[in-house]
Amino acid sequence: MAADPAAQRQFLKDNVDADFIFLLEEHGVDLALQYAIGQHYKSIRTFAAFADDRGAARTAITADFGVQAESAADRARMACVITSWEASKLIREEEAKLRAEAKVLGVQKPLVSSDRAAMRAALEAVRGYSVPESEEPALEYLAHKLEQIENGEPELRAKIRLEASTWVMLAAKCRGKDGKGEKGGKDGKGGKDGKGKADGKIKIGESWFDLVSKTPADVRAWLEVLCTSQNIILEMSEVDICRDPSMDLLDSAVADRCLLQVQNSEWDVVLVTPPCNTFSRARCVQPGPRPLRSRIYPAGFPWLSDSHRAAADNGNQFVSFSFQICTAALSNSIPFLLEHPEDLGMTTTGHTPASIWQLPEAAALFTHEQVVTFAIYQCHYGAHTPKPTRFLSSIAATFGMRFMGPPRFDSADKYLGPLPKYCGHRHSNRLLGAANTAAAAAYPPDLCKAIASWTFSVFDGGGGAPSVATIPEVATLPEQDDIPFSELKSGCEGPPMVGDFAGSSDEFVDGMFVVECVPDLAKSTFRLATGHWNGPLFDQGRLEELREDWFNMLPDPIRAREMIPHQPFYLRAISQTLRILGDPDYRIIEEGKFCFVNGVEVGHTAPLGPVPQVFRIRRKDQKYDESTWQPLMQNYRDGAEVEKALEEAFTKEEAEGRMFPLSLAEAKARFPGPALRIAAQAVIPKPDHEFRVVHDGTHGVHVNNEIVMLDRLESPGPREISSIQKLGMVAEEKVLFGLVGDVKKAHRRYLHHPEHWGVLACRTRSDSSVVWLNRTGTFGIASAAYWFARLIGLVGRLSLRVMLQAFVFMLIYADDLHLLSGGSDRWLNLWMSLALLCMQGTPFSEKKWRGGLQLDWVGYWIDYGRFKLGISEKRCQWIIRSIEGIEGDGWLVDVRRFHELHGRLGFMSQILIWIRPFLAPGYAWLAVVSKGAVLALPNLIRCTLRFILDRLRAGSRTYPAGLADKDYGELFRTDAACNSDSVVLGGWFLVRGVVCKSAPWFQITLRREEAPWLFKEGLGSSWASTSAELLSSLVALHLLERDFPEVFSCPGSFRACFAGGTDNKSADAISARLLTTKVPVMFVLMEYAHRCDLAGVRCLLNWRPRDANQEADRITKNDFSDFCPDLRVTVSWSELNFSVLPSLLRFANFQSTLEDARASASGEGQSPSRIRFEKSQWG
Repeated sequence: MAADPAAQRQFLKDNVDADFIFLLEEHGVDLALQYAIGQHYKSIRTFAAFADDRGAARTAITADFGVQAESAADRARMACVITSWEASKLIREEEAKLRAEAKVLGVQKPLVSSDRAAMRAALEAVRGYSVPESEEPALEYLAHKLEQIENGEPELRAKIRLEASTWVMLAAKCRGKDGKGEKGGKDGKGGKDGKGKADGKIKIGESWFDLVSKTPADVRAWLEVLCTSQNIILEMSEVDICRDPSMDLLDSAVADRCLLQVQNSEWDVVLVTPPCNTFSRARCVQPGPRPLRSRIYPAGFPWLSDSHRAAADNGNQFVSFSFQICTAALSNSIPFLLEHPEDLGMTTTGHTPASIWQLPEAAALFTHEQVVTFAIYQCHYGAHTPKPTRFLSSIAATFGMRFMGPPRFDSADKYLGPLPKYCGHRHSNRLLGAANTAAAAAYPPDLCKAIASWTFSVFDGGGGAPSVATIPEVATLPEQDDIPFSELKSGCEGPPMVGDFAGSSDEFVDGMFVVECVPDLAKSTFRLATGHWNGPLFDQGRLEELREDWFNMLPDPIRAREMIPHQPFYLRAISQTLRILGDPDYRIIEEGKFCFVNGVEVGHTAPLGPVPQVFRIRRKDQKYDESTWQPLMQNYRDGAEVEKALEEAFTKEEAEGRMFPLSLAEAKARFPGPALRIAAQAVIPKPDHEFRVVHDGTHGVHVNNEIVMLDRLESPGPREISSIQKLGMVAEEKVLFGLVGDVKKAHRRYLHHPEHWGVLACRTRSDSSVVWLNRTGTFGIASAAYWFARLIGLVGRLSLRVMLQAFVFMLIYADDLHLLSGGSDRWLNLWMSLALLCMQGTPFSEKKWRGGLQLDWVGYWIDYGRFKLGISEKRCQWIIRSIEGIEGDGWLVDVRRFHELHGRLGFMSQILIWIRPFLAPGYAWLAVVSKGAVLALPNLIRCTLRFILDRLRAGSRTYPAGLADKDYGELFRTDAACNSDSVVLGGWFLVRGVVCKSAPWFQITLRREEAPWLFKEGLGSSWASTSAELLSSLVALHLLERDFPEVFSCPGSFRACFAGGTDNKSADAISARLLTTKVPVMFVLMEYAHRCDLAGVRCLLNWRPRDANQEADRITKNDFSDFCPDLRVTVSWSELNFSVLPSLLRFANFQSTLEDARASASGEGQSPSRIRFEKSQWG
């Protein structure tokens, strides 16, 4: 008998997650079906695994819940369940993604609503009644505590007391003392329990949580020890919203009550610790949260978003109230102590963060005769990082601290003191620059003890200078004199690294080897950069002496000297060195079966990686051509000339130990079955009149198809080069000099394990009875780039660690190395880097060195003299010639040749971002045509290629890259209303603030005759909502350029960058990717990107929920009540003067062109060609 509805609802309430029930109800699943589903599935997570696809879901719904799709009503019930199941899958995937990102990025994991509900239910079960909403902790607080529990955070309860404390009030009196000063009960006992003791607990509702540390590791614990020893009663009130919502100092009633207590002298000591998150210097370091304020805007940037403005205002209120408390305490002769991070002035990236010590309130207290200010390094008190911290105090015991006085700066706002530039320890985190925020919020134990001692001195008759124990000294290090500030111009702090190698006190490598071997460093650098250097970089005899010094510094010199055959690197020495240096990947060198010493695996039998401390996780798998299994492949071309070329190449490789021959019979015996795979070979000419042998590990042999890599291979590009140029501009080393070199046969420089040699087999002739096996990495095998990247990463990290913080950079793109340095030591830094690389055995191509202030590296044109970045002239000319050649052939093109051109345009779009949206038609067309076909290009692609050609001919191939963009934040919010006979575009500007009545605004109405491409018969314009939203933002961009020219006056790679708000998620994603294949939004995006590039701006459209974009929405509905009529900005459709949109709209039928091409390709079928396509030389 079926349960009645009331019983069904009670069952669901008691047994099924509330968010799962809400999901089912939201998608229209009826109560009976919810009850049936709830018998087996209790949460979204389990229901998401209900089936693998829609077909399986329909089958399961019929079998499990008896829903037969025999009528419209039943089909509707089934559809409701299916949409619920699909929504569950999306929720689970997004939740997993968020958790994964939180884990990788080290940020706080989101709290799932079901987890919060479970906590609430558990608490209510213990308490016996419902928890009022006012007593529920914030989501962020619960998530933070769960994170600490998962990570095994020590002394969690003890840390709650200090964490995020806004300010703390303290009272202590002698026992038995009568009068006004007694803080006890009416019976004179002094404690809340009538026994002369404070209970040491915090009450939350009717639950009590003991927050007293069991070890003397915080201020309260040390004060209790001191008070007990002197027979003094401790009463301490800690005001912290994290523990009790009623303690919110943003509540004026709470703040007034606390201020009144201080003004009435109800407390004897006040400790003040306002939150510092909105003032943190870490916000000036990327990646990370964006800064909210600066020295120029200490109260917060004017362009902050609503959420960021609220955070900044809250921080302002806390700081202002802290100074009120200090001033009130000083007026009533109550000793106080205020703590906040030290103001370290300008960062190495040119930012000048805000600090509370810059405020007028702080300056007023600095000059008060009863107040002192001093700074400390928290590492002197046991912290793991320097954490420079400043105190403002009227406690007499602090008047003799070591580093007294307010912060001092030079004319460039760089920090001069009173703290020395070096704390005396060797930390992995730097002092100057980004403030380190990795340490816990609690003070280190010795600092807690010191603060307790200063506080207790008020009652024990103290007031003199602090004892020696109050300021711990670093006894294990020799005393260091302050380093002159001129030595820190490149951002390096502390003395050079000395004898850290297995107890040795000698320096690892200094500049003497380079100075002796390369007497004139500047002249030698110029010879190398201009191609006039002959022979190896260093004398081999002297290089061996350097290696011998290196080996003798290692724990096992004899083992370090051992050279592994058939590869050039001193692997065992590198391994010992990196183990001492704590490298995260040193074990891959000589530990385990598969390592660089024994030979690494190919990757076809087990996944490669992951190595999360070296590579980021791979998100997308590489796709390879599918082909028929054929383990004995024929070469792509046979003949005497090809055979001779392969024979010569293989013989040279054999002489160097990288290949060896076997008879076919012996090879089959040694590598039975699929362990032997003979791949097809291709010979590709190289510009130096040599040739490259390509081993096809994909077709037939399926080696690449079986390789699985869990790590993502990434190469440096425009982002990295631009960052270095920006750093060079703000640092003192503005004169940068670069070198470019080539690692010779890079992908052949590591060994594969002997068990895997069989899958790396090949022949010089298709019918040859001799098989050649590769011992080393092979060009054409998917894992070759992975293993070389991992090996050269080890070599590079060792070199950079030895160079300490010298202003030198090493970038490696495949086998192309780019070295650069700046400042007065640039020549020495470059040659020391080269010496370290050669010392480890890195083989360079002697004739391929080049460099200078301007250079071409992997197709990027880099100008370090004028700080420009772009595409090389040679590569641009190749693109121009290719497009001209296709046009000359009547736009008839080999699809493979067009694929080559299109891919290289994609490479260019990394720098020339205006190209990217114009590639969309090519991507769409290549996805539907046959690779081996010869076809006429569609008209739309012809049009976009002509546009790209014209811009490249005009010289649009470089950008200035040395200055940072000026970020204006959100400057406009727009919306669009798509009606049956019109499209209404509207929006308003935030240039003059976020108050609608004082904001300029616009509205423009488009009729069918003005923009017919936005309308369809029977659908009106509703189908083109994304195009209309993007068009509305385009109008706003036009008006910004016309009426607000100040936005476009900032220098940099782009003169300005800003954001626009839209409630269309698709517009948000499209503006970020700058790519879509949908018509007509594709055309609008092309115009949008082109307009931004011509104006020299970067504009991202940020999605806003519809409820948060109501003002713009009302404009599109002809409701102007939010705005002033006099501030309406007039604009007409005709004045927009589009550059590319009109010509593109002629090809609105592009989608039908793609459908015809797809039908034609499917009719012809795929006919793979045995002739390998050889790419042409690019530049």
